[in-house]
Amino acid sequence: MKLFIDLFCGLGGASSGFVGQDGWRVIRVDSNPDLVPHVRGMILADITDVENLKHILARLMHVEEFEELVLWASPPCDEFSFANPNRPEHPNLNCLMAAIELKDWLLRTYTSRCKNEPIWLIENVKGAIKIFDEEIGQAWKQRIGPVFLWGNFTPIDFKDAGDRSHNKSDKGNWTKGSRALRPNLRAMIPEHVSHALRNSIRTQLKLHDYFQAQL
Repeated sequence: MKLFIDLFCGLGGASSGFVGQDGWRVIRVDSNPDLVPHVRGMILADITDVENLKHILARLMHVEEFEELVLWASPPCDEFSFANPNRPEHPNLNCLMAAIELKDWLLRTYTSRCKNEPIWLIENVKGAIKIFDEEIGQAWKQRIGPVFLWGNFTPIDFKDAGDRSHNKSDKGNWTKGSRALRPNLRAMIPEHVSHALRNSIRTQLKLHDYFQAQL
């Protein structure tokens, strides 16, 4: 099985390039009930209730082996964004800490059952850099427009990773939305970023298989 887990999925932009592609299964989780009619198959759950979510994921991940396992987490960015005039001096870190704890649990529990090393990415905005660097324990790894990524992943292959065409304001087919969905529309990861991530993973997998065949 190839599995993509999309935490704080919003409208599902980060995992959109994996749905129905190359045998991937996608698990999307968010706590916003307004998203349920718009995000197919989304699990409505409080991600900061880590123990409950572990039980949910464990039931869904009951297989002997994973060919690929990818975790993407996009903790809400409002409290970190420089664009927020009410940005608090001490933002709430509950969502970030839940993402880190779930990442650590997945690596501990499932790495031995993965054909390839699990991939994880935590995404946020420039204003989160100092806090995220410290809490995650590493510096951010790649920037794609306003999107900053931390994690263990092969760099996403773009001609220019700083190209502003990758801005989150690219909403794809989402041209209108309810007032309740507007924050999710602003924060939505563009679909082409998700496709580029999948292509990078596929290329890395082919290289891995090639070098294994030479041994």
